[in-house]
Amino acid sequence: MTEKSPLIVGVCGSARAGSFNRLVLDHALAHAETLGARVEMVEMQGDTFPNFCEDLETRDGRPGRLDEIRQLCVDADGYLMASPEYNGGPTGILKNFVDWVSRPSKTAPGIPFREKPVGLLSVSTGRLGGIKGIQCLRMILSHLGMHISGKEFAFALAKENTEDGKIINEFMAGEVNAVAARLFELTR
Repeated sequence: MTEKSPLIVGVCGSARAGSFNRLVLDHALAHAETLGARVEMVEMQGDTFPNFCEDLETRDGRPGRLDEIRQLCVDADGYLMASPEYNGGPTGILKNFVDWVSRPSKTAPGIPFREKPVGLLSVSTGRLGGIKGIQCLRMILSHLGMHISGKEFAFALAKENTEDGKIINEFMAGEVNAVAARLFELTR
């Protein structure tokens, strides 16, 4: 990899220890790296950013890690995002990330989302894999001007298809790899 290799940023909408979404996102990022991408993960916990509110920003200033994370996003050539489905949509952590990072910044100027491709994943222990959450996330990210990669995957039955931190179902692993590969194509 070189500095000219595309930078793909991973964003996980789950801060849960042992998250299936993080496991699958890590797999996708590793595959993108084998294709020649540089990869970085936005490390978020539930408390990385407070719930977005302009009054908080005015009163307390910007959250400590915001400009560092925003700069990474400005530098990104594309994104891989994974989120569980909560009540038919992506998680609050992921939406909060989008709301904070999309705020203009004098310290980290530039465009973090518009015109950038994104590959979407959702993982669930259920049979639908979180497909409704992907649909909602697609709408949010399209509104920001992002290019949805055209290849996304709702990874179902996560308990049965993973073991010891790995994807054990070949078909599922292939579909996750295909999301990463399509995104890599779009970032070159």
